[in-house]
Amino acid sequence: MAAILGLQGVAWMKRRASSAPWIASGILVSFAAAAVEALGFSPGPRFSHDDLYHVVQIGALFLLYRGGRLLEAPLPEGPHAQPNTAG
Repeated sequence: MAAILGLQGVAWMKRRASSAPWIASGILVSFAAAAVEALGFSPGPRFSHDDLYHVVQIGALFLLYRGGRLLEAPLPEGPHAQPNTAG
């Protein structure tokens, strides 16, 4: 996940990829969910840390989904680059 976070940072800086903020946010929220699980944070007796982990992870998955929908292949670079028109 850290590698993907780094790659999305590069994609944002180099070409302002519209998917990068969504995917990066999803990964960071997923890290927060893991912290909730690891620390055993429980807001109440009827809502355990496992329940809270899953609620936070739902938010992370939504952000990752939105980022995935915006993914696009980078344009080829160089003087001889031609787009791939193969079906």
